[in-house]
Amino acid sequence: MRAARRSPTAGCVPSPAAPGAGRVRRDVKRAEDMDITEGSGNIFADLGLPDPEVRLMKARLAGRIQDAIEARGWTPEQVARLG
Repeated sequence: MRAARRSPTAGCVPSPAAPGAGRVRRDVKRAEDMDITEGSGNIFADLGLPDPEVRLMKARLAGRIQDAIEARGWTPEQVARLG
């Protein structure tokens, strides 16, 4: 699996009020200049953390809960009242 190519300015959107507004950082390494290793699909295992399967399951569950909350249009206050 190849990494998607990103624009060198992706994610570099300075605030108009920021010093140097309109300029883009050029000190960021380009993908061609880096060694890129394909992950296993479990970032927790890739980082060598303990119990990577459990951590991944919890992260996926948290994502599904967040999706359900957003789909219902609930506010944080409404979610807090559920507990």
